[in-house]
Amino acid sequence: MDVLLNPKDLIVLDKPTNDLDNFSKFEFCDALKSLSKKSIVILITHDKDIMKIADYIINMDELNKS
Repeated sequence: MDVLLNPKDLIVLDKPTNDLDNFSKFEFCDALKSLSKKSIVILITHDKDIMKIADYIINMDELNKS
């Protein structure tokens, strides 16, 4: 991903780990932790492993119940 080499102030990633194996997902999570120190990162995902490293989680299903 180019964004890992050239970070921006705001990064939006939609399902970034969908096609990754477990090792690659682990490597991606490490890179994402580093990236999030320099940028605001918004992730759209169903992957619970990725959610574990999030500072904040917004569950869209919960928002739609009201």
